[in-house]
Amino acid sequence: MKVALVFPGQGAQKEGMGHDFYTSFEDSKALYDAYPHIRDVCFFNQDNGLSSTLTTQQAILLTSVGMAKHVMKHVNVSAMAGLSLGEYSALVCANALSLEEAMPLIQQRGQLMSDALQGHETGMSAIISDQLDIIEEIIQDAKKRGVCSLANYNSPTQFVMSGDGIALAYAKQKLNEAGIRKVIPLKVAGAFHSSYLEKVAPSLNDALREVNWKSSQCPVIMNVSGQAQTHDFIPALTQQIYSSVKWMQSLQTLQTMGIDTLIEIGPQTTLSSMIQATCPELKHFSVSDVASLNQLLKEINY
Repeated sequence: MKVALVFPGQGAQKEGMGHDFYTSFEDSKALYDAYPHIRDVCFFNQDNGLSSTLTTQQAILLTSVGMAKHVMKHVNVSAMAGLSLGEYSALVCANALSLEEAMPLIQQRGQLMSDALQGHETGMSAIISDQLDIIEEIIQDAKKRGVCSLANYNSPTQFVMSGDGIALAYAKQKLNEAGIRKVIPLKVAGAFHSSYLEKVAPSLNDALREVNWKSSQCPVIMNVSGQAQTHDFIPALTQQIYSSVKWMQSLQTLQTMGIDTLIEIGPQTTLSSMIQATCPELKHFSVSDVASLNQLLKEINY
């Protein structure tokens, strides 16, 4: 068995996430207690923090890393990957940077994202179709009306477009006319992974350069390329904030590396359908609470 860990991005949050790890394991309790405000956002949605990009990203990172530490006590991990925010969870778990430095870094990232989108009417929509050529052609056309980009290649049958309201409405109309009926608005704070974020990329780059980076202990598949890296993460992370997330390609890269088992780690199993649609041959487990952790260990004979 050759295992990779995969981590979700923003949208995986839910109230109470990680609480059973907190009550079951002393090291998980210490981890959350080091960040009491984020702990209370995770467990009780304090100050409606799970709806704020600034605190939600930290909450998902903290929870994902805490869960992964218990998996890694029992499972030999050969590679990691994470979708958008999840890329930072992967890098922390691969020891490329510390959680102590990642937490304020993620807060800065969230603030930059919020600042870049403030004052703009923007959004994102999922596109359920396997007609990628048509989707890309229509999005190129929509760019003449405003900001519009293909933000996520999630699977061969699921893509996400990101942009301003006018361009997204035009693209939806043209997609419907082309026979692509499932175009679903997402409940997000704005047009992530779009050109709106490009203006804050230099500031993110500065923040990334203040972090003490190390070579990762295993390859991490990067969103912007869909390829494995073990060092020099700053350029890819800088581009990631405004570039397409090549998640489908990342999963395919893991498969070509000989990975035969994926363990999804995070508050909810948001990546399952993407994994099944992209790499149905791979074994797939998920860990989102103590019960699913115990089930994983039972199934892999620990």
